[in-house]
Parts: sequence; C-alpha cells; structure tokens
Amino acid sequence: MFPRDLARSVRPDTARDPRWRAGSRGHSLDAPGVRLDNLAMPGRRAASRLGFATLLVGLAGCSSEAPTTATESTHPAETAPSAVPSSAMARPKPAPRPSGASGPVGVDPCDGLEPHQCAKTRGCILDQPTYSELRCRAAENRCESAVRHADLIGRDADPNVTDADTLRAIGQCQATPRCTATAGHCSCACHLLGNCDCECGGSYLPRCVEVDDRDVIDGRPPSDFGTGPLADLGRQLVLLGKRPRGTERAVTPLPKVEQLVGLKQNEIEGHLGTGRDCKAPLARPCTAVGQRHYRLFASPSGVVGPELLLTYDDKASCTAATVVRLAPR
Repeated sequence: MFPRDLARSVRPDTARDPRWRAGSRGHSLDAPGVRLDNLAMPGRRAASRLGFATLLVGLAGCSSEAPTTATESTHPAETAPSAVPSSAMARPKPAPRPSGASGPVGVDPCDGLEPHQCAKTRGCILDQPTYSELRCRAAENRCESAVRHADLIGRDADPNVTDADTLRAIGQCQATPRCTATAGHCSCACHLLGNCDCECGGSYLPRCVEVDDRDVIDGRPPSDFGTGPLADLGRQLVLLGKRPRGTERAVTPLPKVEQLVGLKQNEIEGHLGTGRDCKAPLARPCTAVGQRHYRLFASPSGVVGPELLLTYDDKASCTAATVVRLAPR
C-alpha cells in the first residue's frame, strides 16, 4: 500500500460519518497539532509522522480535558455520548448510618427511616409528636440508648421479638441509672404500625425514659387538631417535639392561661397531652402535690425556660393556671 493510500485508510470521511466528528470524550480527531494530511508524505518521513500522529491521537483520547473544536461548537447535538463514564460524574453519597446521639447539631442519622426499621435500629427512637404521627429520630440520652426500641414495643415492631426479649429489655432499661420503662397503656402498637384496628389508643408507645419524664411518656402526646386558644397551645407543644435535633425552641407568644380555668383535666390533656405530675419532694415549678406542669420550651443544653403550672380540684377541674418563669439554677 502506498503512503497516500494508507492515509485514506486511516482517516475516515468526517463529513459523512458523524461518529468521527467528536471522539468518545467529545474530542475531534482534527485536534490542534495533529494533521493527518501529513500522512500522505512519501518515504521514511511519512512513516515517522504517521507514528507520531497516531501517538498524539491516542494521548488526546486519554486526556480528561481537550480544547473545544469547531466541529463541537457547530454541531453540539451530534456529539456522540461517552462510552467511558466520566470521572466528573456525581456519585450518590452513601446513606448515613444511625449512630445514636452522636453527630453534628441539626443532623439526625435516623430521620426518614420507615417506622419498623426505625424501631429495629439501635440508637433510633420511634417518637410521636402526636399520637398517630410517627417520627424517627436519634436517641437523645442514655435511657433512650440503653435498649432497642423494638424490644420494648414487641412483635408489632419486630416479629422476631419474644416476650422474654421484652422482659430482658425492661430489666436492662431499669438497670440504667435514672431510667425507667413506660408501660405504653392504650398505645395500641398494632394499630400504629398498621397491623390491626384498635379501639384503645392515644398514648405513647412503650419507651425507656428518664425517671422525670415517666409521667409524660406514660400518658398521651399533645394534639394539633381543633380550633381555639387551647388547640393553638397544643399545636405549639407539638412543634416543640418536632424541633430539629440539637436545637432550642420555645412557645411564643406565651399563652393567656386564665382561659384554662374551669376546664376539665381530660379536655386540657386532649390538646396539651399529659403533663408532668408534681410529687413529693416538690421541685420547681410545683407548689403542691397533684399539680401538673408543662414545659413551654425545649433545649438540649439544660437551659431552663417558662412552664405552665395547672392546679386541679378533686373533680378534675382546673382551678388555677399560671406561667412560671424559672430562673437558672
């Protein structure tokens, strides 16, 4: 084969074959400095230039960046897709692994997990801002981290959990300093987790909690339904439970509590949920045994804030309601 014939066999007809208007990475074979017309030169000089041109074409194909050619700018729609994945293509980041209460402020590794998966994941809590709204979040204290939540809820959360597993989890929770397991009376886990219809319902699922929170979690969550000042306050308490992890939030403006006087305890708790019970020895903000109080703030740093203090008579009617502004200890 003569050198000129060799040039014709190497260089395709770029006017008729669109595949050669851009290389596999969007490079034209007519890259600057590579003139395949020189292949037609006779003799040893043509052979050496053929080898050099072939080398340059190969290097251009391996380069991650190449100058834009006239062919690319004139016919952008005809650029052939790359046969090799580009190193600049974005790769999906792996999902974060649940890790209890660790991690930066505002980042919750458990957020978004399906309820059953949440309960089965150590370090995650299946929380309830309202009774029927299930929200997965990271454990926030040593009590919530002490046991797997599914072991306390039972086989409605994980079919593999046995009664012995639940008893063992309760014992492990109560062996953790200042922790106790709530009973979950009338929580109806099978209804919340989609396995049955239940007439009894309205309270929190069983959970390992700090002793000071037992009255609340053994009761029922606040509600975000209804209209009026009491319902508005209930919605504010629901938002406290939904705050981003590691952040502070407070009820604003503070409620006009005189409107609660005369209402029945059951009606109040239907909107605000179960309050903390005042027991002996009395601690702030309590002034008498049997009162109930609600925190109107949420803080991960131990900062104190205003609390709603309610007094009930023996007929479960509210006789006094005040907002107590606690001072730092």
